Amino acid sequence: MELTKLLVHKKKLKVITWGLHILNALCNMNRNGSFDGEIICCGGIWRKDPDILMGPQFVKFFDEIIIDKAFFGIVALNLEYGWMGTSLLEVELTKKVLSISEKVYGVMISSNFEKVSIARIGPIDLLDYVITDNKISPELLDKYM
Repeated sequence: MELTKLLVHKKKLKVITWGLHILNALCNMNRNGSFDGEIICCGGIWRKDPDILMGPQFVKFFDEIIIDKAFFGIVALNLEYGWMGTSLLEVELTKKVLSISEKVYGVMISSNFEKVSIARIGPIDLLDYVITDNKISPELLDKYM
């Protein structure tokens, strides 16, 4: 959601999302003239928390496209288990998008470093870049660099 704020006055972008909160924010930005890109929403079954679309339709949607830059919100990242998600379905969908993405960006709050979640997506090196807040300790930053 924070990344949508950086899209103000950007032109000729194509944004693909399965997050309905992100879709709504981008549509509102488009309506008020602060975003002039194409908004693509992939279908699926609505999941209340965290307000996203998921399911088999989602995987099929990505069979025909290539993504230049993929941005993922990360809930857990640690050196032992790597990148983790909150559900097995989320992991399957994330892996599908990873397989068609040129560059992968992880976006997370610094408190999600060293966390463990239920489902493993893969090793940390699946991420080309990690974007986080400035509250990360220098020791923790060194550990992950």
